Amino acid sequence: MQKKQEKILCKNGRLPLSKREFNVDKELKEEFLSGKTQSTLKQIRVTLFKVDEVEFKKNKKIYDFDLTEIENMILAKFPYRSLNSLNAKISHIKSYIDYCVQKGYAKTNNCRLIKGLGKYTVDIKAKDLYVTYSQLKEVTEKLINTSDKLILELAFLGLTKPELENLEESNIDYEHNTIRVSDNGERERTIDHIPDEVMKLLNKNCLTDYYIINNGKPDKRKMNLYYNPQKSHKPTYRELKSGNTHVFKLTVTATNIEPQSGFFQNRMANIHKWTGCNFTINTLRMSGIAHYTLNYKKVNNLEKLNNQDYANIYQRFYYNDPFIKTCNGKRKCKNAVWDVVFSLRKTVKLLYGQDI
Repeated sequence: MQKKQEKILCKNGRLPLSKREFNVDKELKEEFLSGKTQSTLKQIRVTLFKVDEVEFKKNKKIYDFDLTEIENMILAKFPYRSLNSLNAKISHIKSYIDYCVQKGYAKTNNCRLIKGLGKYTVDIKAKDLYVTYSQLKEVTEKLINTSDKLILELAFLGLTKPELENLEESNIDYEHNTIRVSDNGERERTIDHIPDEVMKLLNKNCLTDYYIINNGKPDKRKMNLYYNPQKSHKPTYRELKSGNTHVFKLTVTATNIEPQSGFFQNRMANIHKWTGCNFTINTLRMSGIAHYTLNYKKVNNLEKLNNQDYANIYQRFYYNDPFIKTCNGKRKCKNAVWDVVFSLRKTVKLLYGQDI
C-alpha cells in the first residue's frame, strides 16, 4: 500500500495535477477555472499552481501584490526564454486578477502594469540560437532516436513545424532524393537535392516501430522508486502507433493519432535537456537557409547576390511568388522577400562573419 502511495508522487515528488489542491483561495480559483475551455484549462491550472505556491509562502494574495512583487514572482517561477510562452503565462495571471477585481476582491490589477517582456526572459545569446551544419552534427550525435535526429536535419533543410506535422511517407522520393511538403493549407513545394545521409534517416525512421524514452538515460524523477545505481540501466522502449502514414509517429500511450504542434514542441524541449542546445525549429530553419545561401554563392561563383538570386533562394523555402508586377509592367521583389533577406544577412553575419 505504501508503494502505491509513493508511485502517485513519482513526478517531481508531487501529486498529479488532477489530484492537487490550491492552498490559497481554493474556491475562487476553482470558480475561475470552471469557465475555461478544456483546451486551455490545463495550462492555466499549471500557472495558478505556481502562483499559489508564492501566495502560500508569502502569506499574501496575488491580487494584493505590487508590481515589484509580481515581477519577482515571474522571474522566479516562469524562467522562459520564449516571449510567446512568457506572454501566455502572464496573460493567465492577468485574467485571474481581472476576475478577482470583478468579484470585488481587489480594486486594481497591478499585473497590467507590466511592460517590456524581454527583461523577464532567460538571457540566451543570439549566436546560441543559430548553428552551422558542423555544430548541428555535434548535437545529432548525442541523440539515439532516429526521429529526433530527423526533426533537426529536416528543420535545417528548411521545413517548418506545419510541414513536419503533415509530412507523410508517400511524400518521399528515394530515387530522386526529393520530398514534397505542404503547410496547413493546400500549398505544396518540393525540396530537391536532399543529402543521402538524410534520405537514409528517413528510410530508417519509416521502418522503426519503437521510441527509446529519455534518450536512453534513466529518468531522474523515478530514480527513488526504480533506479538501482549498482545495476546497469536498461533503456525503456515504447511502441509506436501503427497504421499511420505520417513520417513522425506517436507512441501508443499518446492520445492523438497524428503529430501536432505540441508533439514537436515537447520533442524540442527534450532535445534541449539532453544536448544542452538552445535553438528552435524556426532558428534552425533560418540557420539552414543561411547555409544554403553560402553554398549557392559558392556553386555559382558569385561575389554578391542580386535580386534574382534572392528570389531563387526565397522560392526554395517559401510558397509565394517572390515577384510582383509594377504599374509599368516590370517585375520587382515583394517586401516579404526583403524581410527574409534582412534576417538572412544578419544570420550569415552572425554565424560566418560574412556579408551576402
